[in-house]
Amino acid sequence: MSSSSVEPFPIATSEGLRLEGVLHRPAGRGPWPGVVLCHPHPLYGGDMHNTLIVAVAEALHSRGFCVVRFNFRGTGASEGVHSHGIGEVEDACEALIALGMVQGVDNGRLGIMGYSFGAGVALEVACQPGMVQAVCAVAPPPHALNHPSAVHTTVPKLFLCGDQDHIIPPEQFQFLTRRWADPKEVHLWEGVDHFFRGAERRAALLVADFFSRWLGHGRLG
Repeated sequence: MSSSSVEPFPIATSEGLRLEGVLHRPAGRGPWPGVVLCHPHPLYGGDMHNTLIVAVAEALHSRGFCVVRFNFRGTGASEGVHSHGIGEVEDACEALIALGMVQGVDNGRLGIMGYSFGAGVALEVACQPGMVQAVCAVAPPPHALNHPSAVHTTVPKLFLCGDQDHIIPPEQFQFLTRRWADPKEVHLWEGVDHFFRGAERRAALLVADFFSRWLGHGRLG
């Protein structure tokens, strides 16, 4: 039986870019569900080492998920330049394809989670038929929630935001999430701002619970 590990996971894109990534691989042989994590806006300091992203990776890993967190193009050691959310969607799709090819991963049980800018990327990916079986958007920007495919996107969805978020007022968050097709969960946390300071662990557990319900746990033995 193999042991649990956290290891470098470079991702080669169809454009010829090499993206920096990390793979959280559970112990055992699987099959494991897999989740790709998308970080906040790189032009404002977001990367795969964000505390909330790392907390989610650890929470999922402990439940037998194989998890990839990675840097979008032009971030950290990833090649390329920032693409204002267009190329980043392609980056996330490439990360999902790479994760699905990892030995032991059940590529019929893949999910994607994003935080802030990454939430917009995750929702865009989830609107593409067949890419994922569940999606989680934490502190999504308004334009990402106002998606033309919202009413047609039937993969399970988790939306999480704080009522002190300076990017999206709570009333707008609640209004826009109503447009998305079921099944969905909508959580608005009192006293929490856009940065989830002090609430990272709580958010990570909520995300892990959501993916466990819809994708199942991995086999650790």
